[in-house]
Amino acid sequence: MLWFILSLGSAFFDATYFMLIKRYLKTADFYLLAAGVSIFSFLVTMSVSLWHGLPEIGADFLPYFLASSGFEIVAMILYFKVLESHDMSLTMPILSFTPVFLVVTSFYILGEAPTIVGLMGILLVVAGSYILNLDKGSRSVLHPFKVLFKNQGTRMMLGVAIIWGVETNFIKVAVLNSDPYFTAAAFSLVLGAAFLTLAYVKGEPIISGFRRHGRSFFIAGLAVSLSAVFTNIAFTMQIVSYVVSIKRLSVLFSVFYGVFLFNEDDFKKRIAGAGVMVLGSVAILLF
Repeated sequence: MLWFILSLGSAFFDATYFMLIKRYLKTADFYLLAAGVSIFSFLVTMSVSLWHGLPEIGADFLPYFLASSGFEIVAMILYFKVLESHDMSLTMPILSFTPVFLVVTSFYILGEAPTIVGLMGILLVVAGSYILNLDKGSRSVLHPFKVLFKNQGTRMMLGVAIIWGVETNFIKVAVLNSDPYFTAAAFSLVLGAAFLTLAYVKGEPIISGFRRHGRSFFIAGLAVSLSAVFTNIAFTMQIVSYVVSIKRLSVLFSVFYGVFLFNEDDFKKRIAGAGVMVLGSVAILLF
């Protein structure tokens, strides 16, 4: 039960993080924002790691940690490039299928497999998430797939979903070879250094940018830190595909943020998707 609560908490903070990013991108450069958030996340998670006590590092930590970090840098760049220049109604639904990829990759990488009912729950969460992500810009439920090989944005987002479908397993291996806090801190440090370098190469005013947006960087960094730590702890208790499926409930929280903070009025249209997701999460929890 604790893994479910942690995964649900991770979903909430994940949605909060993306809500904050949506706001901050209006005034801050992406590379600088990603660097600032990651650096503050490192400061938060490293403080917790030092307080908790640095773990003994296992032999498999470094290769899997470096692989997951590299994957995440590529995924973030692709993800934001898509958001900048492509229709969200066509591209965002593709991300809903990450848990399906995880069912396959987790079996081969970690030897994890859900039960039959658990698999049905995962598929329900995926289906509900997909429905929730669709908006009036989609002509039909299958429209994003119809343009998959015609639209560069959908192809790039499919690449992100596949990357996350592999990368998440590597993160779990890193966690099991250290602990949830140190892995989150090390992950944030590498991302922060990478995006700080990219911001510098791009010519962004780093010092003045941190002075101007420091508070925003910290708040978003705290949200993503809590999401990462909760997810990592849940990984030590339950299989990856279950944890990530429950974490996909972040879509529900995002809808509420959209209604109450961004004055979006399509919540009633998405109740069906929300209900399917909740039904799937209950199936995973109970069976």
